[in-house]
Amino acid sequence: MDVLLNVLENVQGRENIWSLMKTCRTLYFHGMPILLRDQIWVDERDELLPLWRFLSFGFKKSNRFQYLRSLSFWHFEDDDKTISIAVKILKYAKNLEYLEFGDGIPLSSPKAFRAVAGLCRLRSVEINSSRPAQILWLQHTKSPISEVTIHDWGGGVISMSVLANLAAHLTTLDLDVDEIAMSNECFPHLRSLKLKVLGLIPASKLVSAFPNLVNLDITMHDTSYPDFPSDNEARGIHESNAADLASSSLSLPPLKFLTAHPYDLYLSGLTPKADWFGSYERLRPDGQIQTAFRKILPAIRPSVLRLSIFFEPVGLSPVPSLQSFIPFISSMTSLKMLRLELCYKSGGNAPIEHVIVRFLSHLLVQTI
Repeated sequence: MDVLLNVLENVQGRENIWSLMKTCRTLYFHGMPILLRDQIWVDERDELLPLWRFLSFGFKKSNRFQYLRSLSFWHFEDDDKTISIAVKILKYAKNLEYLEFGDGIPLSSPKAFRAVAGLCRLRSVEINSSRPAQILWLQHTKSPISEVTIHDWGGGVISMSVLANLAAHLTTLDLDVDEIAMSNECFPHLRSLKLKVLGLIPASKLVSAFPNLVNLDITMHDTSYPDFPSDNEARGIHESNAADLASSSLSLPPLKFLTAHPYDLYLSGLTPKADWFGSYERLRPDGQIQTAFRKILPAIRPSVLRLSIFFEPVGLSPVPSLQSFIPFISSMTSLKMLRLELCYKSGGNAPIEHVIVRFLSHLLVQTI
């Protein structure tokens, strides 16, 4: 029996586990925690009632809800019956550590709100929703949540004050939102931040809210848009934000990983030291991207640089644009590895092979 229990522990796939469990009472008893420990997906309403029936079967003798650790509710109609079943599952799943949901469970319903906010052992939450009510429960939860992901947000401005209740435990934050309001809250334990937002966040506000980052992946606007400020306007924005950061006496510690558009970093006044720096750029004929890159790279001083460059075939000659990167890349004494990715549409002024060969021939004569 010990051998069979060991086999059960290492069997892959719920169907295989269930088949083995049905062979005897002992395996059935020991297999239930294994069957329910991995993530359970509920993609549509028709899957919700069978899940409830399975979990509640023989509830007085054996509480199957206690084995639930990871649960994902996805897209299904938010009628009263569906909400009622989902609420009952959440009410008894007291050991849940990961919860993912969209608009299928509207937390504008008081019962649903209380059920989610009442979970006390959550560690990770992923919310894919455009309804403001779907995130307000974070202000009331007593769970020690360390990881939060909010995507597909179209519910207006998200204020960081919504997450203030989590500041004592939050270490990882992933936000893909239209607009964010930086309040006075500080998240001292946050180590990893992935932020995609329309608009610009000044460096002083970012550093004040997240002073101890290790990994930063930030996109503050789409650089493919043509509505760039003029050179003088960009310089003024940069100098103002850099001055605000300097006057605050705040700075980020050296980062392990940094992914960002150089132009975003330049405008925000944020130029932290980073061991690994990755950037995806859609080059423009006016050379603003190259200029921003040249200005921020000496401060970042990466050991590893991953540079992805996308070329438009019209109005921009690839070879001179690439060559403009060579002087400031070659002058970096800290650089140990360069990974270059070229995305080039056909129909340009030169074949892509010619572009790569000419660039490398110029770069390789330099010392990195």
